Amino acid sequence: MRQKGRKQRKMQNDEKALYALLFLLIIAYAFTKNYIFSIAFVVVFIALLIVETKRDIKVLGLRATVVEVLETLGVIFAAWIVAILLLGTSSPFDVVPSCSMLPTLRIGDVVVLKHISNMTYFLKSNHIPIVNVSPQAYYSMLGNISSEFLAFYAYFGNNKSNISYIVEPGEKYDIGLYNTKCLSIYAYENERYNFARCFVENASQQRNLIKYSYTIGNVLINNTKYQIVYTNSVRIANTTVTDNYTEPIIVYSTIPQDTFSGNIVHRLVAAIRVGSQYYLLTKGDNNQAFDIQFGNYPPNGNEVLGYIIAKIPWIGYITLAFKGGIDTAGCNQVIIHAP
Repeated sequence: MRQKGRKQRKMQNDEKALYALLFLLIIAYAFTKNYIFSIAFVVVFIALLIVETKRDIKVLGLRATVVEVLETLGVIFAAWIVAILLLGTSSPFDVVPSCSMLPTLRIGDVVVLKHISNMTYFLKSNHIPIVNVSPQAYYSMLGNISSEFLAFYAYFGNNKSNISYIVEPGEKYDIGLYNTKCLSIYAYENERYNFARCFVENASQQRNLIKYSYTIGNVLINNTKYQIVYTNSVRIANTTVTDNYTEPIIVYSTIPQDTFSGNIVHRLVAAIRVGSQYYLLTKGDNNQAFDIQFGNYPPNGNEVLGYIIAKIPWIGYITLAFKGGIDTAGCNQVIIHAP
């Protein structure tokens, strides 16, 4: 009996140690964004499941343990079905995987989504600008979509290859428009980046369906203030749309042609209506440009999983630790948008 009691106490102590280690690994992953802690978390989690299963089999027996596991899975499944029915979407929850929505949303936030049952009503009730575009004009844009992938950068001196979004106080610069597809694919030559070849004249975008305008704002990088060049408005047909950072935030799924992948959690800024279809322009609050400027096609209503009605901080790191999927770009900066 004493020997059995000692084994049970040791097993309980092992479980406590594993739970403590899981907690520490989540904290380490949250602060460092290092995938090694993600891998370690998964390994420790599996070890904890094995330890707990062994304990339950010894205490309850194999049959009772299987019943308990099935009951737990059944409760989780039922809760998920209830959430789907109440919120009207097959994806009632999602996790913020990047810093593109700082300071509104942070990595690891779990967001609760509600289905958009009537897109027209949703857009109008949230005062989202709707621009009517003919099918011919819209599909013509899609046929030449790379010309829409444009973003403004600061360049320094006469060398249009020396570019950056960020400008130090007092630094002299000019603003240029660059093709972002060219920057990401074609600008590497002779073991160096020749960004100058991606420079385009601002007048060239006048032929495009969507035309971009920039402003100069401030950005905090590691608590130091710099200037930043970012897109603050677009002009579609004869309508100018300015992002005011109060619009609803949606989650949409990407398509294979998009530069970004996975589910995107970004703010809805405007809608292009083509016949009975809507195509949405979205932007991350902490991004320098609209999603389309980075190479993502405007999602239509079928690709929208829902809009955010609530958030739960931090706990999404558990899911991210399993996926090992954190985009740390821009995590050291927060854009202070110009009024």
